[in-house]
Amino acid sequence: MGLLTVFILAFWYLNTKVAVEAFDTPESISLKIPEESGETKKNSVVLEISENIKYHLNDEEIEFLEIERRLLDLRKTTENNELTVVLKAEKTVPVEKIVEIMEIVNKNELKVILTVHPN
Repeated sequence: MGLLTVFILAFWYLNTKVAVEAFDTPESISLKIPEESGETKKNSVVLEISENIKYHLNDEEIEFLEIERRLLDLRKTTENNELTVVLKAEKTVPVEKIVEIMEIVNKNELKVILTVHPN
């Protein structure tokens, strides 16, 4: 009886470990979340993605290919060269579009605040 119990526990452990590893996501995005302060508002820009996949940076419509350059230009004008991007996305925006922006923000070591708005 003792050997059977050990065998069952070992079998259960191995199956559980394989299942956990299968759901582990090796690729993830590390986010730098800003602390709330007056500096955050002063050094922040709003980047919106509408449901028809139009991009607006501080209420000005821009093309996707312009986003990175524009964010870096804006960062140069801030105190301490730090910029917080407030990313606003409509609920229907495909997650891939949000991830594309998050990758730009992460690559350039910017801070981000993500908000999702219902239609």
